[in-house]
Amino acid sequence: MSLPHFAKNLLPRAAAHLRRLPQILADPLGRDPPPALLLHHFAASAAKGGAALADEWQVVTDETFGGTSRADVRLSERGTLLFEGEICTDLSDGAAIKKGGYCGIKHTWGLGRDLGYYDAFVVRLRGDERPYFFNAKTEGWFVDGFYQAPFRLPNGEEEGGSGEWGALTLPFAAFQRTVRAAVVQQQHQIDTRNVTSLGVYCSGEPGPFRLEIDCVVAVRSRGVEGEQAREFCSKVFSGELRDV
Repeated sequence: MSLPHFAKNLLPRAAAHLRRLPQILADPLGRDPPPALLLHHFAASAAKGGAALADEWQVVTDETFGGTSRADVRLSERGTLLFEGEICTDLSDGAAIKKGGYCGIKHTWGLGRDLGYYDAFVVRLRGDERPYFFNAKTEGWFVDGFYQAPFRLPNGEEEGGSGEWGALTLPFAAFQRTVRAAVVQQQHQIDTRNVTSLGVYCSGEPGPFRLEIDCVVAVRSRGVEGEQAREFCSKVFSGELRDV
């Protein structure tokens, strides 16, 4: 008699949670975390000699299944994370998919990050006007969760659009559960107490794309903590805070 899928994974998942004990023991009094948590700051990391940081981000395209889209991720000259390439809906002979046209990048944390205190991501970025998705993977005792939130940078002179830097806020409530990048009918709110991966992907109309990311922050957006979080983000975005 074979064990259920979740039972087979129970022991490794328990080990993964136990490895997170140092994070819990770091503050045995259980005090509230800071109102903003800097998850990625590429320019600051590059300035400290973290030129290999882009290697921690994995490129995922439809080429794996016979598509012809292409993508690359690297650190730009100013130290930001640059994700660019070209969406193509053509398929190669013998492709394992019926429709192509997507590219993405993802970063995985071995121990996961506990973001349960926060309610949104703030991302400083700039790019084109294509539709994109911000992805998050969570891991629980029994079930993994894959979630995505759509975003599209504005055109014209607005923040983030037409190559201008801007701050994009993505509330956790905007994330939808997905299976193989498709939104499922049965939804529940994302559980961010053990986030193991973050990423970005784009799909749709054929053609080039370009997205540049400076930093990613988890924030508590409401009340006094929200004001403190916005002040923290402002200092990070301006370069006033680097050693964080």
